[in-house]
Amino acid sequence: MASIDSLHIDSVLSFLQGCEQQGVAAETILAKIGVDPSVMTRPNARLPADRAGLLIETITRTLQDETLGFFDKPSPLGSIEMSLYASIGCHDLKQAIYRLAKYWRLFHQEISFEMETSGEEALLTMSFDRKDMYGQVSFLTWIVFFLTRWCNWIIDQPFIVDQLYLPFPATHEAEDFPHMFPSRFYFDQSKFQLVFNRHYLDKPLKRTFQDVPEFAALIPNLMSSHRVDTSLTGQIRKMLQNLDNIDALPLKVVADSMGKSPETIRRKLKAEGTSFTEIKESVRHDLAIYQLKNTDIAINQIAYNVGFSEPSAFNRAFKKWTGLTPGDYRNNI
Repeated sequence: MASIDSLHIDSVLSFLQGCEQQGVAAETILAKIGVDPSVMTRPNARLPADRAGLLIETITRTLQDETLGFFDKPSPLGSIEMSLYASIGCHDLKQAIYRLAKYWRLFHQEISFEMETSGEEALLTMSFDRKDMYGQVSFLTWIVFFLTRWCNWIIDQPFIVDQLYLPFPATHEAEDFPHMFPSRFYFDQSKFQLVFNRHYLDKPLKRTFQDVPEFAALIPNLMSSHRVDTSLTGQIRKMLQNLDNIDALPLKVVADSMGKSPETIRRKLKAEGTSFTEIKESVRHDLAIYQLKNTDIAINQIAYNVGFSEPSAFNRAFKKWTGLTPGDYRNNI
């Protein structure tokens, strides 16, 4: 059973791989944070999550590199804070993502970002020239974590990724993902990609230059202080994802299970920029994609499973979601 209050030793060792690449022994870093290096030989050892921030900060200070030794060239101290300033003056999230990506390309030519939209989906793909980067599980997780929490912060609303395509297997390092990201995960993929609703791209930025130092100060400890997604949107999404019949969970049942009134749920979701209906639609979309990708279930049956009584209505909805019909989507997998 995974504990969100701790990191599996595999995650710790994965974070330390950048140090090893730069000639700094993992034992040196662990000793600096007061952890007995013998922990590395214990297969199921776990490090308290509050040490994760200290681990990252110590690696950063030791290597003088805010990208933890994983890239060919270091990111000088202050680079991440400057990337926040570079993106803060944009009109909307789409422009901010482009500017953030352009900033990081100035430092690291070996990483590239591609943004595309199809139907209601936005797809952000990250690629690396060095193929070994796709196996750096903790570092790639840190990238996703930073991007999602940065989006939350800069638009001042929950930013929910529908699907995460990850180029590594589902190992101990991924045990905490359901707590961190209320998303569907696809492991061992040929791409490193975040898929989310394109409406986020039009969200106006709510932060100013004056807000940057406070968020920048959080970054070393972001994976411990903001480790769990606590948004109401995320909580309801996870409840719906675990159901065979999404329509079997009406708003009143959700509200009762949380000890709140339906009116309170509606008000809180509105403050988060969404609604119960929109969350259900998103989960339908997600479940349909999952069944098309991972099962041989007939498309007509998938339509019924996600709440459509007529296959034609499902076809129209799916094309609106993704820009493709269910059949075309399955054929293109």
